[in-house]
Amino acid sequence: MNRSRVLAFLWIFIFFLLQNGLQFALPDRVPLLLLIGVVFYGLSEGPLFGFLLGLYAGFFMDIFGVGKLGLQMAFFGSLGLLSGYAKSKVFSESLLTAILFPALAYYLLSCLNFMTIRIFFEGGAEAPAIFREALSIPALIGMAVLSPFVFSFLHRFTLRKR
Repeated sequence: MNRSRVLAFLWIFIFFLLQNGLQFALPDRVPLLLLIGVVFYGLSEGPLFGFLLGLYAGFFMDIFGVGKLGLQMAFFGSLGLLSGYAKSKVFSESLLTAILFPALAYYLLSCLNFMTIRIFFEGGAEAPAIFREALSIPALIGMAVLSPFVFSFLHRFTLRKR
């Protein structure tokens, strides 16, 4: 395994610690740094690595969260895989990609989480209501504003100079 991939696992762990530490200061407004990291590495390293890193990030979310074990692993792994597949379709170093992809991934993750809650805990799901409930404009704006900075940071301190 090369140096940049080892650093990726280290940064995801640090982001997890930072994200959980920030929950005490900003209880309902903590950005999902793990998700931004998974999307970045999926776009940078490809689908397989994005999937593996998503499983790793989701594992932390499952172990230290509440809910059904394995769901966050599956969700984060899927988002890492999708980001990796998008690598060949988009210019991964553009500002637009750094803004849109994490925000879109956050919205998809929110939809999946709401759908899971509705199906497993409440017994039913109405698609329009789930898509409406998952849409949090302040959270999407926060992800869109923060993600270019995180992308730039990770690019600088992880990826090898080419």
